[in-house]
Amino acid sequence: MNKSKFIKLNLDEKKSICQKLNPYDKTEWDIFKEVEKLFIIKYGKHEAIDKIFCGLAPIMGPFNSINVYIAKNRKRIDLPAEFHGFPIFKIYESKTKNYKNMIENDEKRNN
Repeated sequence: MNKSKFIKLNLDEKKSICQKLNPYDKTEWDIFKEVEKLFIIKYGKHEAIDKIFCGLAPIMGPFNSINVYIAKNRKRIDLPAEFHGFPIFKIYESKTKNYKNMIENDEKRNN
């Protein structure tokens, strides 16, 4: 499967294939990047979005998704639950900072 064929599929076919894609396969990685590009074109200019990455979600998995990093204290954004068959995973800045602080504090305690 290449990116051109994937984009032409209907939504049900995309959903079915999405979680079977391997981000470590060059041809399939191109699908991730194409979906990411299309998402950026549609939603990327919104002030609440800090970063967008289509690939493995930062959770237990593997789980393919579009990871949208939401900046703190910005205008609210409503996003669809999925885009081209990829689930959208929102990551809020405040949660990532809390996670980083938790890791740093744990490292300090262990040293």
